[in-house]
Amino acid sequence: SQYVEIIRNTPKEELDFDYAGEFITMAAELVYLKSIRTLPKDDEEITEDDPEYERQLLINKIKEYALLVEQSDKLREIETINRFYRAPVFTDKDYRVALVNFSLPKLVEAFARVLANAAIHEQEIIPKKVVKDRFSVHEQMENIRLMISVRKQMKFTDLFEPDYDKGDIVTTFLAVLELLKYGRLRAEQEEVFGEITIFAIEGTEDVPIDFEEGDDGKY
Repeated sequence: SQYVEIIRNTPKEELDFDYAGEFITMAAELVYLKSIRTLPKDDEEITEDDPEYERQLLINKIKEYALLVEQSDKLREIETINRFYRAPVFTDKDYRVALVNFSLPKLVEAFARVLANAAIHEQEIIPKKVVKDRFSVHEQMENIRLMISVRKQMKFTDLFEPDYDKGDIVTTFLAVLELLKYGRLRAEQEEVFGEITIFAIEGTEDVPIDFEEGDDGKY
């Protein structure tokens, strides 16, 4: 029921009905697989043909969808297109995200491609290992800030190391969004379907980020 609640609480004008239908179908199938799970069965290794394997795949898909829904308010809040900065003096009012020549959905699409590639990579790794999160959003914000302050600009895809799992990728993407929101980065795309480039905003390197009270950088 919590999955249906996610769909119900999403405003109709923002709802992708094809995706929502697929999401509800996945949730229904998950209920079915849960019912199968209650049946007694022998202790044996889980294979790709096992309902438990399918169940876990569905759970992962639903979690990813729920994460995007949960972050939708944050995405809408920080989206500002073709916004420029005054230099060299910065005040709180200057800390705005600059997305030049493209919109935030393009950044989300680029993130989705990185996430899809990671999912394929994870399937190729056997056996799978459960690894503790290597960094929080705030820690990754600092890592990215230091990298780009030195390089001045980076391709969006280069922010994601080859060994990042899906959790690391999501955390890194959220860190980028936060840095954009706080006016530390600027994102540009020169050509349609071209590479997204992330730039450092000159003059902000030594300005501390005033995180909202209670924000510990964990999502």
